[in-house]
Amino acid sequence: MAISRDETLSQRYLEQFINAIKILEENTSSFNRHDFYIPKNENIEDIINKNGSIVRPVLCSLLSYSKIFMKSILLKSTLVDEVFTLKYLYKYFPKSFVGAYEHEILTHPLKREIIATKMADIIINSQGVTFISDYEKLGFEKFVLKIKAYSIASSLFDARTIRFDIYRQDFILTAQEQYRLLGELEHTLNFTTKWMVKYSKEYQIDASHILEHKDELFKILGEINQKSFVEIIPNKDNFNLFFGVIDYLSFAVAAIMIKEKTMNSFRDVIVVFYSLVHEFKILELIDSLNEIKINSSSEALLKSQLLKFVEFIVVHYTEEILKFKRVNETSQEAFESYLSNQEELFNTIKIQINEFMTKENKSLQEVVITVNQMLVSVL
Repeated sequence: MAISRDETLSQRYLEQFINAIKILEENTSSFNRHDFYIPKNENIEDIINKNGSIVRPVLCSLLSYSKIFMKSILLKSTLVDEVFTLKYLYKYFPKSFVGAYEHEILTHPLKREIIATKMADIIINSQGVTFISDYEKLGFEKFVLKIKAYSIASSLFDARTIRFDIYRQDFILTAQEQYRLLGELEHTLNFTTKWMVKYSKEYQIDASHILEHKDELFKILGEINQKSFVEIIPNKDNFNLFFGVIDYLSFAVAAIMIKEKTMNSFRDVIVVFYSLVHEFKILELIDSLNEIKINSSSEALLKSQLLKFVEFIVVHYTEEILKFKRVNETSQEAFESYLSNQEELFNTIKIQINEFMTKENKSLQEVVITVNQMLVSVL
């Protein structure tokens, strides 16, 4: 499945695959282009098939060496020594074996190597080759943080269970539907991971603090999102709930971080945060931005900056509304009161957003204008 997924992704994100090849070439001594028939960048079309994808034999090599590369990074770090990563050690052994020999497993002489191997295997199989493509940009410390962030996000969303539920539907769901669901899951994990890495200086990335909100998060989201969930798999309530609120989950960690930073309850933060996301059509704005074809590196940079602005605006107003909230006021009442207090300003923003959303063909320039209108309101 990992190879097939990367085959599809290489059609859209070829530049990231080229970056990954460069990372492997410069950081893994056993990897070189010649041995795997990978041409220089200017001749990369030689390994592109008629569908516009990188050919599968090359993808197989890239996946294998991406795992080797990630394992080497993890062994140089202290991440594999954290208590949070012990779950990867236990996954290596049969459950019955873990139950009988837990102490011996914890003192295994190859404990670090086993954890690093399992982490690399699971993450690369799930995210694919492009996970390592930004190593050069991030540097060693931030790349290790990215691995940690992805692992935390996976636990928060119970991604392993979601994946296995999808895998078990081979004779119920079509292959296309299974890949679509897996794609949505990994996109949400990728977005969440990037958010944690991006704001790591401002917010501490602590696994226990984030994961303690897991059950409450899904309970509140189920209450906020009143629409009827599509029953993708019969009698799988948690699975259907996950995909029913998946668009909102992209911002889950942002809401948790704000909670850690303020004296407000998690419920108050979540209600205000997602009320803002809904009111200003933030998810639709991001979807529109993601659908716009990027034709140059400057446009790619502009898109990245716009996403940062959108995230900043939502976080800013969430914090402002929570400060505005009176002691005996509910979070929903505070939200409505704040909007009423700033009615003229917010009406102008909503008119701009609604005009943008009604356009059939949306351009990057129009997104810039809409986001700038929102940003001006913050200043």
